[in-house]
Amino acid sequence: MKKIDLAVFVIIEDIPQQEDKIVLVCDGKKFPQKWKLPGGKNNTGLVNLFGSGYEATLYREVFEEIGVNVYDLEIIYKNDDYGHLLIFCKAKYYSGDICQKDTKGIMFRKRKQVRCMIRSNLILPNHARILAEYLNSRPY
Repeated sequence: MKKIDLAVFVIIEDIPQQEDKIVLVCDGKKFPQKWKLPGGKNNTGLVNLFGSGYEATLYREVFEEIGVNVYDLEIIYKNDDYGHLLIFCKAKYYSGDICQKDTKGIMFRKRKQVRCMIRSNLILPNHARILAEYLNSRPY
């Protein structure tokens, strides 16, 4: 298995008491003023070019950042750029209490609010593009 860089992020659906909202996090590190979807990087590099192994990274990163478990992962975007694999998924909430763990901040925003954040350049560019496509595919 070839070592590659992997970053994987998720739109979490069906969060109790937060239905119809999108959870965003601010990691306060590389881009302290920007919001993003929960997720992160594979620290081991043990993933193949087809993305096999991304699930464990996603589960770990989401739990580390916001304390929840997800299931029913579905890849909605994948880009392999010369050994740098970027994956965005949607998933369903499974368990856990959302809490600020390895992040600077957590927010839940309605679709209209997320669209405003995208227009105001408050969300990281790749995340904003994926969120815009996701929101446009769901008219409700």
